[in-house]
Amino acid sequence: MLRENHPEYVLATARLLDLTIPPECMTGVLANLALLLSHATIVAKGDDALLDPAEVLQP
Repeated sequence: MLRENHPEYVLATARLLDLTIPPECMTGVLANLALLLSHATIVAKGDDALLDPAEVLQP
């Protein structure tokens, strides 16, 4: 099982959320997305996943 800050987990989640990450931004985006995911709740339902914005925006 991959941890939330693992690059493959972050990239898989980015693809799931249909995010496009330019190669020149990859390092910073991965770090920020990993941080975001570490504070977010992702609920998998079959092939879908839900990201609760309220969870992400809480300090």
